[in-house]
Formats: sequence, structure tokens, C-alpha cells
Amino acid sequence: MNKSRIFLSALALLLLIGISLWLWPRSESAVTTSVSVAQTIPVPGDQKPSPSSSAANTAKTAAPGAVAFPNRTIHTESSDSLAIGNLLADSSLDNKAVMAALSKMTLDADRPIEERTEAMGHLLNLSVEEPSAVLLPLIGDAHLPDSLCEKILDDSLNDSLAWQADASLAALSHRSSKELKDKAREHLGFLTGADHGNDLAGWSQAIADSKEKWSRLQP
Repeated sequence: MNKSRIFLSALALLLLIGISLWLWPRSESAVTTSVSVAQTIPVPGDQKPSPSSSAANTAKTAAPGAVAFPNRTIHTESSDSLAIGNLLADSSLDNKAVMAALSKMTLDADRPIEERTEAMGHLLNLSVEEPSAVLLPLIGDAHLPDSLCEKILDDSLNDSLAWQADASLAALSHRSSKELKDKAREHLGFLTGADHGNDLAGWSQAIADSKEKWSRLQP
């Protein structure tokens, strides 16, 4: 082989090596770029919810009556409970006004029975000095549930004999429930030692006579 052919072969080899070295960084950059792009494209079925969608899902699954936040749940009080609480805490109202409002709540058929029972409980506590003026109208009102009327009768057992007799006579006179009427009649018989059945006039007289006796027994 002559010297000219050897020289040309060496030159071609150097040219190929130079082209390879020039193209190498570009191909490496292209691979890196394609990997980066692939990493940023979410794979279906492997997506993580965004914070806003997480909050929305939490709000959808939160229990009724609760305010949902991403990491906590705060329960709110019912408006009826707040109404009773605000009423009792209102220092501008005297006891008479508070008891009138509680009586209205107790008779309100649109309120849950739990709220009406709560109002009745406060009413019994506030009317302890003069229960007849506040509670007798309730016993005679058809809007008062039998369960709350029975609560009044049961609570009267902790009070004077006169109030027990008045409450039982009112229940016997105005309530339609056979169970309540029987309970009232039985207690009147215990208080007066008499049995007048459904004779309201007879019971009224027996109670009047008994009250006179009870007053003489008081110190």
C-alpha cells in the first residue's frame, strides 16, 4: 500500500471520530429531555388528587350538620339549641319573660321533641316558686305532648300537696289520654282519701276540703 492511500484512510478515520464526538452531547441531551417530559406526564390510574379536589370530596362525605375542612370536622349546634341558650343568657329579660318564651317553645309542634323537652326542663326549674300560674295553662293546652304533661305531674310530686292536687285535677279535666287520666285520678284519690271517678265537681270539692286540712297542718 502506498503512502497516499494510508494518508487518506487515516484522514477518513479522524473525520468519523470528529463527527461522532460532535453528535454525542446532543443525543445525550435529547434522552434527558425525553425522560424529564415522561416523568411529568401523569400515568392514568396513578393520579393523586389535588388539595382542592380533596377538600371537595371531604365536604361531600361529611356528616349533615357538620362543616368539613381538609383535615378536621367542626360540628355546628342546631339553631333551636342556640335559641334556648341565648334566651337563658339574655340578662335583659326577667324570669316572667323567659318562662313565657320557654312555654311557647314547649308548645311549638314544629320543634323536635328533644328541644321541647329541654325547654320544659328549664321551665320546671324557673317556675318552682309559683308553678300553677305557669304550668296549669300548659296542662290544659292540646299542643302539649302527653309525655311532657306526664313530666309535669311527676315533677309536682316534689312540691306541695296543693300543687300536686291542682296539677292532677287539671290533667283529669283537660287531657284525653286514658293513661294520664287514670294516673291523675289515682293520685287524687291518694291525696284526698276519696274516689269521685270522673265527677270533676266532686274532686274539686274534695281538693278544697283537703287544702283546708293541709293548711292547718303547716307550722
